[in-house]
Amino acid sequence: MRTLLLLLAPFFATAAMAQSPTPIAVIADKGPHSDHVQTLVEEELQKSGRFTLIERERVADVLKEISFQQSGVTAQNQAAEIGHHLNVKQLVFLQMHRVGSDYHLSLKVVD
Repeated sequence: MRTLLLLLAPFFATAAMAQSPTPIAVIADKGPHSDHVQTLVEEELQKSGRFTLIERERVADVLKEISFQQSGVTAQNQAAEIGHHLNVKQLVFLQMHRVGSDYHLSLKVVD
């Protein structure tokens, strides 16, 4: 958990400048333990008090609608459209990769 906090620290610093909580959505690619890690990231963002999280169900509905409208769409390629539909200022894309016996977490924050 401490490593996760260190990874998110620069992100928290940017959000600290905002007067009110920043609307944000976390989108996780399917991968090993991605649901668990997404939950950990969401919990840390929520605990900071600097963000208003969009529910996973709403995010899933928007992604489904956009991919239905435009086949072949990937979430990261459509960040602006997804952000617009969710009415958020930032999106966090989360990817988990397994390399041998190690797991690697990639976070991409899009304004």
